[in-house]
Amino acid sequence: MNGLWRSRTGRIVVFMYVAAALVAAGAVSLFFRMGSSSPVAWLAALGAAAAFLLGARLLGRVLAAVEGLAERVERLEEQGAVDVDRLTAVEETARLFGAIERLREKHEERLQQLAHERATLAAVLQSLADPVIAVDRSLEVVFANPAARAVFAAKEEPGQAPAGARRHALEVIKDHECVGLLQRAIAARRSLSGRLRLGAPPASPRTFHVRVSPIKAPDESVAGAVCVLHDQTELLRLERVRSDFVANVSHELRTPLTAVHGFIETLQQGSYRDPERAKRYLDIMHTETTRLIAIINDLLQLSRLEGPADVLAREPLNLGELAREVVELVRQRADEKGLVLSVDVAGGAPTVLGDGAALRQALLNLVDNAVKYTERGGAVKVTVAPEEGGVKVTVADTGIGIPRDALDRVFERFYRVDKARSRKEGGTGLGLAIVKHTIERHYGQVGIASALGQGTTVWFWLPGQEDGGLPILGGE
Repeated sequence: MNGLWRSRTGRIVVFMYVAAALVAAGAVSLFFRMGSSSPVAWLAALGAAAAFLLGARLLGRVLAAVEGLAERVERLEEQGAVDVDRLTAVEETARLFGAIERLREKHEERLQQLAHERATLAAVLQSLADPVIAVDRSLEVVFANPAARAVFAAKEEPGQAPAGARRHALEVIKDHECVGLLQRAIAARRSLSGRLRLGAPPASPRTFHVRVSPIKAPDESVAGAVCVLHDQTELLRLERVRSDFVANVSHELRTPLTAVHGFIETLQQGSYRDPERAKRYLDIMHTETTRLIAIINDLLQLSRLEGPADVLAREPLNLGELAREVVELVRQRADEKGLVLSVDVAGGAPTVLGDGAALRQALLNLVDNAVKYTERGGAVKVTVAPEEGGVKVTVADTGIGIPRDALDRVFERFYRVDKARSRKEGGTGLGLAIVKHTIERHYGQVGIASALGQGTTVWFWLPGQEDGGLPILGGE
């Protein structure tokens, strides 16, 4: 009884029972006042009492069923599915509860679908390599993926919202031009783009292509904007490299062609009648054309190395034997300069898988450079030894050395530390670039150490064949 009285529906049932009792009591009182002999009194009393008693009982059952339905509906979140068969006090309530249960199931299914879609979208945005930042109309940051936090040096504490959330965009981005794009995109209700240079010391500035798009609500109002940044630093660097390469190639080809063309004109004007002068001119022309052919051959070799992977052979190679072959190819020039040229092959070096012609040319470039730039009486040593599951080849000389500030550029195409001496020695400026590309195409590593006047050591490492037989890298 106490449980029934605590609920509103229970109190209504109690009041209905009390009202029925009072009505019955009134009917009995009417019966006695009119007299027991009056049939009307009998009928009125009995009819009133029965009607109110039955009505109260029926109403009580309905209200009790509704009360039970309400209690179970309130517990849906905790209980999940509810046994509909238990709510059979009134058929209509069972049907009502069944409809509510079906509605709950559809609602739960929809919520699960929305949660899955939201998790998928969040995973995609979090994994994007491009920085993404979203702001609301007041330019407060509501989302920043890890790439954006890395670019703008924002930190994220465990268990907290992404760094920058609910902070003004200018505090996070720290670039007025980018924030201005966000403002204009929101105001203009259309996408905008631009190019920005972001980054503060000690980090190097990076160039980004920025695209800002408004976020539109279902009612077509603008709720904010999303900013996507695409890093173009490497692309611009490659464009500069390409431009420099074209300029360098043009210069390197023009120089010998101009010399040859000038001597041809001189001979056409009658110098050929002087045998001694004609021979000197022809010797110079032969030297220049030989250099021109060397440049073209090196360019074709670079093009081959940057081409498809299938242009390079894949065969087991013994780098010790390869080193001995290369040393013998340059021994005559070394002897002419009075150099001590030696090769040291350690035992146990594994074979490597690669293109024999390409690797022979790369090693020849290194040994030839060492001989060219080592003064008379110096020494050049080639060492082949096993190291870390592969083979390391080292070419060390006692030559003129390279300034430390030039070491980072010696593998660039056409870069020369001493341009005059390089041309005098017949260098094309492409030898070390070919070495670098060749080794990288074989999944290897290359390095250099030198100091001016203290000689130079260049090394490369290649993985052994038994360590997986790595495939030749494809071109970019």
